[in-house]
Amino acid sequence: MEFLQKAINDSDSRHKWIYATIAAELAIKEFLMKKNPILEVLLNEVPSPPLDKLYGKILKEYCGIEPYMKIKDIQYGVKIRNLVVHRPRDIDLDAQDTYIYVRLIEATIFQFLSNLYPEIAPIVSDHYPPVMKYIELEQSSRI
Repeated sequence: MEFLQKAINDSDSRHKWIYATIAAELAIKEFLMKKNPILEVLLNEVPSPPLDKLYGKILKEYCGIEPYMKIKDIQYGVKIRNLVVHRPRDIDLDAQDTYIYVRLIEATIFQFLSNLYPEIAPIVSDHYPPVMKYIELEQSSRI
């Protein structure tokens, strides 16, 4: 949640994107460890698998949960994060796309929380409908 808060509060789109991607990585790792504690040492001690693997096949195999429906957006977000970090001159981030990405990660984290704590699921479903009313990031022509 700390990196999600940094992503929400930072004024620089590049920092927001990096923080949101870190929040996405930490969220899936923490979720997997809570759902299947045997994964804790592996996820903490070995370099992290790509996020699309964590949000896809690993989520299904170890938690019995279908792959995350916005996995393509998360993959795209990681690609953009890598450009921001390694080739910053090659990318010009749009504030609206950054806002959408941060909201996507925020919704993802709250979906994980509602899975772990079913008593908050009604609140989460009211705040984050199953299909968010945002364009797919990968279809954005601004990035």
